[in-house]
Amino acid sequence: RHSDLGQHVHAANAMQDSAAIYRRLAAANPAVFEPLLARVLRNFSSELDHAQRHEEAADVEQEAVTLLRRLADRDKAAWADDLAGALSDLGASRLMQGSAEEAVALAEEAVEIFSVLAAKDSAADRTGLTTARRVLMAARAKRIWSRGPWQGRRDRG
Repeated sequence: RHSDLGQHVHAANAMQDSAAIYRRLAAANPAVFEPLLARVLRNFSSELDHAQRHEEAADVEQEAVTLLRRLADRDKAAWADDLAGALSDLGASRLMQGSAEEAVALAEEAVEIFSVLAAKDSAADRTGLTTARRVLMAARAKRIWSRGPWQGRRDRG
């Protein structure tokens, strides 16, 4: 397992360099390089997560979500699936960081997008929908649990 971790650390470091290059390219020519940057960021966040660099992964996921929202605003059909996946991933990260409310909101948005896409009969979108629903259920459970079993009850005495 440690050798796998070592490989992910090296991969994350290489992806960090790639992301820096694509950020510069996207700043100079957004129409051409923002789509590529979005994919690089998704891969980079995944490698960071595998390398146990969860805080950094969440930051990169947030950057990817911001960029993918912009891309989806321009061409929803081309970017909805990527946006929904990034929202689900970011929701899972926020849940791990203890931000259940934010995780719920992100996962709800991912479920909404994937539901529309899955209705068009895409197996990949159904898989994404299942994952997003799991994140949503976990986030809702954490939100409820964090309030404590005593919350919401009133004495009837």
